[in-house]
Amino acid sequence: MQVFVIDHNGVRHTVRGLEGDTLADTLLNYGRFGTDPFMPHVYDPSNVDCHVYVQGDYLEKLDQLTEEQQDEERKLIDMHVRGKARDNSRMAYYIKLAPQLNGMTVAVGEIEPW
Repeated sequence: MQVFVIDHNGVRHTVRGLEGDTLADTLLNYGRFGTDPFMPHVYDPSNVDCHVYVQGDYLEKLDQLTEEQQDEERKLIDMHVRGKARDNSRMAYYIKLAPQLNGMTVAVGEIEPW
């Protein structure tokens, strides 16, 4: 499956990933975004996380998080994104690649192209 990613410079990348992988791992494995956007996941240090803006029509297609996961994600966004958080801010660790997300566009960093 593929995801389109807008990087810090506004360049669009086509990133391929495997169903079930986290978006964070997929972006890190792609290797073209540097390491700046990535951090160890606070609640699962063996994995990475990063903040992304998700294109609006895909927000409702994301897997539903448990209440605990929603709280964790909101804390991470508040802690790391601060004043740049928007309604479509998500932590990529909580996004599992699935068929309904094929073709999704996300932005890494401060660029939100839509």
